[in-house]
Amino acid sequence: DVFAGYKVTKDEHFFNAFDWMSTGRAFMSVDYGTANVSKLGAQLNYTLQDLFGINVKGTFYHWDVTRNTDSNGNETKQDMEAWHKPRFELGTDVYFRSPNIPLRMDLGFKGLFGRRAYELFSGEPYFNMKDVYDLSIKTSYAITPFFSAYLSTNNLLFQKYDIWYGYPAQNFNIMGGISVMF
Repeated sequence: DVFAGYKVTKDEHFFNAFDWMSTGRAFMSVDYGTANVSKLGAQLNYTLQDLFGINVKGTFYHWDVTRNTDSNGNETKQDMEAWHKPRFELGTDVYFRSPNIPLRMDLGFKGLFGRRAYELFSGEPYFNMKDVYDLSIKTSYAITPFFSAYLSTNNLLFQKYDIWYGYPAQNFNIMGGISVMF
C-alpha cells in the first residue's frame, strides 16, 4: 500500500516547553497556527493463515505553519514550526499465534524521527529532540474464546526520551491484565 495526503488545519495546537530559570521544572504553553501538512508513506502487510503476520509502515511528513498565535489569541514573534511533530515515523508489528495452544505473541516497534522543540530560555530558536525507538512485546493466552490474560512489556530498549520536551516517557515497564470480549 502506498499512500499520500494533504491536510490544512486552522488553530492547530503546538506545545512549547519553558524551563523556568533553568530549575529543571518544565511548564507547557500552547501556540496555535494555521498548518499545512503533507504526508507520503508506504505500508506492507503479510499474513499466513492467521498464524503469523507482519506489518511495516513508514510515513514522511512535511509541515508548513503560516500563522502563529498564543493561547490568548495574540500574534507571537517567535519562529514557528510544528513543534514535537515527527518528520518521519516508522512502525512495525509482528505476531505469531501457536497452532497447538491458545497463545499469541506480538512484537512491536515504533520510531519517531526529526522532532524539534522550542524552549524559551535556551537561547536558540529550536533544538532537535532525541529520536524515539520504542520496542514492546505482548503475550496473551486465551482461556476461553471470550476471556484471555496478557502480559505486556514496553520500552525494551530502555531508552530515555521526552514525549514533549520536559515530559519524559516511562522507562521500561511491565503490565498484565485480562481481556473480556462480548
